[in-house]
Amino acid sequence: MTMAELAIKNKELVVRLTWLEKVATLRGDLRIPIASVRGVEVADSGLKSVRGVRWWAGLFLPGVNAVGMFHYQGKKTFAVVHHGMRRAVRVTLEGAACDALIVGCEYPEAVAASIGISLDKG
Repeated sequence: MTMAELAIKNKELVVRLTWLEKVATLRGDLRIPIASVRGVEVADSGLKSVRGVRWWAGLFLPGVNAVGMFHYQGKKTFAVVHHGMRRAVRVTLEGAACDALIVGCEYPEAVAASIGISLDKG
């Protein structure tokens, strides 16, 4: 695995981080109850979708990568987007440790659809 991945496991949305992303953010994989997911959409420009100030640990080089928790207008977004992955999946959350996730991926439509199917089944 060379980049973070989104997966559904045991009624949870899991953000699987690479070992380097875990070191950079000082945290392990994120696990969010599927019941907290309020929406899923494709972001055509993952890096431009990340706004705010990176909080505590992580990596942020404008136009290159955004990894970690970002605070903007009272909202928290956990982002894992690298330069090689221009597109991303944006997941809106409620009642979770953050208000949104932005995760870069090669096939964001397929990932968004799989999360949407899990929401329908939930």
